Amino acid sequence: MNATKNDDRTRDPFEEWMGRSEICQRLGITTRTLQRKVKRGEIERRQMGREAHFKMVSAQTDRVQNTQAGSVAVSASQDLASILETLTQNLVEARTQIALLEEKRDNAVEIGMRLSDQAEELSSNIEEGESRLTELTQELSKAEAALEEVRHERDDLQTEVSAQNREVGRLQIENERLKQQNRVLIKSLTQLQNGLQMVSESFLSLPIRKHLGVLLLATARAITSD
Repeated sequence: MNATKNDDRTRDPFEEWMGRSEICQRLGITTRTLQRKVKRGEIERRQMGREAHFKMVSAQTDRVQNTQAGSVAVSASQDLASILETLTQNLVEARTQIALLEEKRDNAVEIGMRLSDQAEELSSNIEEGESRLTELTQELSKAEAALEEVRHERDDLQTEVSAQNREVGRLQIENERLKQQNRVLIKSLTQLQNGLQMVSESFLSLPIRKHLGVLLLATARAITSD
């Protein structure tokens, strides 16, 4: 019995598979702690028949895992350094972009101020233009009224000219009638003068005939001049 107990105590849980109660006794842990260590990978579990056997993970395996973990940590550290460097570069680029955007914003604000000044000046010019347009509209209305008066005066003058033209036509007709009458009278006087001359040659003396001829000639000239 004592020899068996001594053999159990000398068994290495890193090299040999042990039952549940044996490994718990060997390591001085409870079955619940055993289950946690199995889940953490510190103890390996294998089903042998109806019973499960356990064995500690070897130190070499731990060293390999620790080495792998260290490599992973170094790689993660390098990745973090690369990520940090990338983030730093992105931050510098972002600050550069922000500076450019701020410069563009300042330029935009300056342009906006200039446009605002130009808009105010344009608005003032528009107001002056509208005022001038109102004045020109009033002047145009006055000119149209004056033109309307001129048109009325022109119509009155045309009416008067038409009346004068009609009067001139009437006077021309009357003048032509009087000329016709003068021609008739002259013809009659000529015939009368010829008749008197014939009579005077027969019955009147020479002085009387000359006097009568002068009188008839003066009468004919007077009728012709009228």
